[in-house]
Amino acid sequence: MKRNWTPDELAADWSLQPAELEMINQARTDKNRLGLVLLLKWFQYESRFPTRPQDVPPHVLRFLARQLAISPDILKQYTWQGRTIARHRVLVRTYLGFREATVEGCR
Repeated sequence: MKRNWTPDELAADWSLQPAELEMINQARTDKNRLGLVLLLKWFQYESRFPTRPQDVPPHVLRFLARQLAISPDILKQYTWQGRTIARHRVLVRTYLGFREATVEGCR
């Protein structure tokens, strides 16, 4: 993931669409909304999920948080392991029409 983004690049690659906002608003808390939107937009850009919060460029995090009108610092409270992030990954894959790869699917 590149670390520096111009304002035009942020707008082109990280702007939220109305349907995306509708899906993201399924999350009940600010930390989960920010975590979910980060997973969604990251997957759209990288075709994979981030593995840790340190992977997220600060410019990207601030841009996403600004669109949700929440503080980017709230991401520190997002849990990067467990049921919530697993559920968020399923939501993102379902929303984007992807299925998780399995060994059985490769046969």
